[in-house]
Amino acid sequence: MKNSIWYQDEVPVEEWEKLAVQLERDIVRVQADEDRLRAEAQSIDDLPVYHNGLIRQIRRELEIVRNQGLDWEMGLVDLDGNLVNAKIVNGKFGEVWRIEKEDGSVSWVNVSVAEKLSRKQAFYASKGYELVKVWWRFAEGKYGWFALRDKGVKRIEKLGE
Repeated sequence: MKNSIWYQDEVPVEEWEKLAVQLERDIVRVQADEDRLRAEAQSIDDLPVYHNGLIRQIRRELEIVRNQGLDWEMGLVDLDGNLVNAKIVNGKFGEVWRIEKEDGSVSWVNVSVAEKLSRKQAFYASKGYELVKVWWRFAEGKYGWFALRDKGVKRIEKLGE
């Protein structure tokens, strides 16, 4: 697995495109299989149920492949634009940002429930942060897709840009 395209550095664009074409073929193949099984079904109990989930998984991978192995997660930066070591966790009263400080201490910031981005950003600014998209290299693991943090941040995007 460590030799797969997901863990390699400097993968040529052509390799990503080759994988994307294969994934598009896989989607067509799975859809055709589902269509065939539906046509052969004698009752509702015979209808296939796994194809939609499989197609969603392949589309998710295709999306990341089209971004050449990159995807983003929400993150926080301080008001100077420095990335903060933060992640959303389930707290006692709902979702909360767990922020690890450089001195080893931990602070907590509620996840904004505002619908408008401007209100979310105002909430986080009052706490000393800004909500951003953090782009990482991604790979598929045992429990789904995850950011390869050891490869470093690829870019940080301010929301609304």
